[in-house]
Amino acid sequence: MTQKSTKKSFLVTTALEETWGVDEEVIFLGEWCKLYDRSHIWETRQHYTLTYNWDDRSQLYSDSEYLRNLYEKILPILSAKLNEIHGTSHTDRYWRILLGVWLGFFLQILFQRWSSITNATKIFQPTDTILLTDKVNCLIPNDMTDFVNKMVGDRWNHYICGRILQYQGKVNCVYLDRDIDSEDTNPHIEKSLGTIKTFLLKTWNLCMTPFVKSKDLFFISTYLPPIDELKLSLRFRQAPKFNKSAPVPQTISIDEWRRWHLDNSCRTEFESFIREILPSQIPTAYLEGYNHLIKQSNSMGWPERPKLIFTSNSHIYDDLVKSWIASKVELCSSLVLGQHGGGSFHALNFQVEHEFDICDRYLSPGEGNTWQPKVIDVGQLFARKWESNSEGIGLLILLGVPRYSYCITSTVQSDDFKHYLAAQMRFMALLPSSIQDSFLVRLRREDYRWNMRKRWHDRFPNQVIDDGKQKIHNLYARSKIIVCTYAATTFNETMAANAPTVIFWDPKYQQLHESSTPYFDELSRVGVFHETPESAAAHISMIWDNIDAWWESVDVQNIRKLYCHRYANGSAKVLENVGDALCKVLAESGDKKL
Repeated sequence: MTQKSTKKSFLVTTALEETWGVDEEVIFLGEWCKLYDRSHIWETRQHYTLTYNWDDRSQLYSDSEYLRNLYEKILPILSAKLNEIHGTSHTDRYWRILLGVWLGFFLQILFQRWSSITNATKIFQPTDTILLTDKVNCLIPNDMTDFVNKMVGDRWNHYICGRILQYQGKVNCVYLDRDIDSEDTNPHIEKSLGTIKTFLLKTWNLCMTPFVKSKDLFFISTYLPPIDELKLSLRFRQAPKFNKSAPVPQTISIDEWRRWHLDNSCRTEFESFIREILPSQIPTAYLEGYNHLIKQSNSMGWPERPKLIFTSNSHIYDDLVKSWIASKVELCSSLVLGQHGGGSFHALNFQVEHEFDICDRYLSPGEGNTWQPKVIDVGQLFARKWESNSEGIGLLILLGVPRYSYCITSTVQSDDFKHYLAAQMRFMALLPSSIQDSFLVRLRREDYRWNMRKRWHDRFPNQVIDDGKQKIHNLYARSKIIVCTYAATTFNETMAANAPTVIFWDPKYQQLHESSTPYFDELSRVGVFHETPESAAAHISMIWDNIDAWWESVDVQNIRKLYCHRYANGSAKVLENVGDALCKVLAESGDKKL
């Protein structure tokens, strides 16, 4: 990286152009500052861009270990402080379930921003930075969902970076009065149900509520089809309900509630900063609004002392459900989690580590992850079937990630996305024009201001694009081949459904657990998995006129079945397997006092 000159320069931490000065040299803290549709502005400025610190994967792994240890150090201290504030005596596991994801994300976000600012000041020695004055209360999250919406946007990140710059005191802070009235994040996208369906579900649940018993098993957001959840309830001889959550009550932050510090010994300047900022940023649901949260969760009509709780999705972002789960786990309820996404575990993934920390058992779609002692292989919870269309389209499915990193994981995040996107465009450019014209590019509905549609249109003006608005399974059914480009749910689902699939990604930016390596080596041997866009494009060009002949070949099918047996088992007995697994958990917890 080139050393900057000694003239006046501004450190820019976000895409908020009010902080860029007039015509001074600017130091961009990351690619997230440079919006594609504003390139006509930033390209005219003399500027430097700091290299993303976790582009160095060895640094990512090293920082992950440090942050994991710091998390385990802070959690019991924070738990004790919240017990003191609320007059409670909850266990560390209770608080881990309720706020552990927020704490992990928060520490990882702060450390990444802290490290970037530290590196920028050392390498470039910027003279000034502009900080916008804002209503601080508007930047305190209400709950986990609100935190997620804030953490991906410029406004909140500008505030956090400003706090770091003020604390470090190495760059002159110039204050600019401006009230930012509107959020700049992607709005939280709610999945709405049709009016009739919603009415029927509410009516059904209302009718079933009187029949709910204190010790009934509790199912919510399991990923099982509704009819299978109903059958599962009947197997355990309990009233079948389709449990739904509700929004967390809105609570205003109160300064008097936040005049405290974490009582811990700080080894570094960063840890001292955490001690100062955490009380001012903890979501109100865990502090001022905690009593309202508990009151609401207790009024949902859910079992008072469930023997077992099973969810695949409500244990991360849903504070209402999490507060209820945490209280029931303290009463000896067993917590069973279903794997979100399927497939092999990532080499690094804080969220999955958190899941293992809080659960009693973990249901996985194959035996490949059973090296983890809490895992039970039940098959793919979200398995669906459809018929491929041999005369259909090619479907390229793209990843979407926030511009700002928020969770340590060995997959694409933040500035890595520019490398990822360049690979996707190289892949498309390498296809013959006749095949290009037959492809549909599926974007994520959440754009995070990457301006993906414009990027694709500028490079491929005639490319057919879906903005994530069509149902993915409808697109699957129209496709003769599906190209998956990231390590998540999609290719496990298509492989389990026996739909012709090609996978490609750069292993530098997407690293799975080492136990999966032999199976991806075999997928590579038969042309399913590729590490470069060049290899994937060449393979698709070769098989395009007779994809079924390749896909249905004995070698490909044997390897597909081997992989699915390990990581994407679309067993017809998945419901029976889930029921058996829950029975096993109940037997294991027989000595608990309920």
